[in-house]
Amino acid sequence: MIAAPLYPRRPRRTFCLPDRSALAATLLAISTAWLACADIYYSDISQPPHVHLPVLNSGVSRCMPDKGSIVISMDAAGRSYFSADSRSIQTATIQQLANRHNVHFSAAQQRELAQLPYLGMDVRQLPAYLSLPSYARPQQALSGLPYNYSNDQLTACVITGRQSNIRLLNSAPYIVLNADSRTQMADIKRFMRTLQRQHLYRFYVRHLAFSR
Repeated sequence: MIAAPLYPRRPRRTFCLPDRSALAATLLAISTAWLACADIYYSDISQPPHVHLPVLNSGVSRCMPDKGSIVISMDAAGRSYFSADSRSIQTATIQQLANRHNVHFSAAQQRELAQLPYLGMDVRQLPAYLSLPSYARPQQALSGLPYNYSNDQLTACVITGRQSNIRLLNSAPYIVLNADSRTQMADIKRFMRTLQRQHLYRFYVRHLAFSR
């Protein structure tokens, strides 16, 4: 005979874990939206500056110059970048700016310099950046051109670029400001006043104020 157990067996409890699929889906949607809206800036300057331009109406679009331009791009954080539609003008401008700050480039860096689509950092940091292998460059954070009383490389780029355009192409360039639609109007007005102090009164601005 089998002896009866001293203690009666208790029925096993079944634990039902709550369904977390809805919570996981919500967290995934929130993280996806955050990544889409986050302002993450890397110095992969093989791509244009991260500037979200508004849609321009047809009247304003016709006024924008198609060529012969010096372009200042300003992102949502107020960082500024310099470029020119003429690669020779852009390279000559950066080279002159570097000479003013006693910055020198090797022969290899000179070749890299001619391929840059824009200048988006202090020119004194440019030799170190150009010396990096291509896979390491995107890991460097963008700082934008210095734009303060003691180190105003942004204004220097505009003035030097204009002088280079007149010397090399025998014509004054258009000055275009591509401002992110989230850029503060105070930052745009500050830059416009800077141009006016240099007696530059004709320039073009792409900003939310001109959008539909």
